[in-house]
Amino acid sequence: PRLSGDMFGMLPWKVAMMLQPKAEYTMGLDGYPDPAHGKAPTMAAPDMAAAVAKSSTAPAPRDLSDATTVRSGAYFIKWCRNGKPKKRFITYDEQHDAIVWKNTEKNGSILGLIPLAKIQDICTGAKTPVLFKARGSPKFREDRAWSIIAADRTLDLQAESVAQQHSWVTGLEARFKLHVQQYDFDGKVKEPLPPKLERQQKTYPDKFRSDQCGLRSKLKKL
Repeated sequence: PRLSGDMFGMLPWKVAMMLQPKAEYTMGLDGYPDPAHGKAPTMAAPDMAAAVAKSSTAPAPRDLSDATTVRSGAYFIKWCRNGKPKKRFITYDEQHDAIVWKNTEKNGSILGLIPLAKIQDICTGAKTPVLFKARGSPKFREDRAWSIIAADRTLDLQAESVAQQHSWVTGLEARFKLHVQQYDFDGKVKEPLPPKLERQQKTYPDKFRSDQCGLRSKLKKL
């Protein structure tokens, strides 16, 4: 290399290094981008094994968590066709693949049920004739109201809170999607209901029914 005037002020060992070939003092850093050229160091590829491990420990989707809540059951206000509210314990019966209601959690007697195969829609607020009538009651809270709509009746409920309403609507929709994945839209129940439960499937007169079927229609398009 050609000596410049600046080299005369250097220490002898620095001058010696500048006169040596680059390969003699790179200290194994060949191939590392030169910062003088504005190039950032190349980062190592992500650790895919760590990424997979992280994803496997991710929490379950919220809707599946809410689906478990539905199976556990909870108390709701059930609005009747006469406009009167009654406290009922609502739960998902896995054996019969149906939403059932009873007087209390410990009471084994089922008062009524709607098989998931018959569900047309699940909606919040006052969307059914029964809840339209319930609006006249001072106990009615539309922001907590929700309905399960079947072809021949509705189940009209009022939650203790908006959070409970949302959790149950989300959870029951998740349950219905699982039902559709397994049984499609043939309307068949998981297993034939016992005669006693068959009699508990009460049908509403036409004026108390709802023709809403948004949930079923949405899933058919998927």
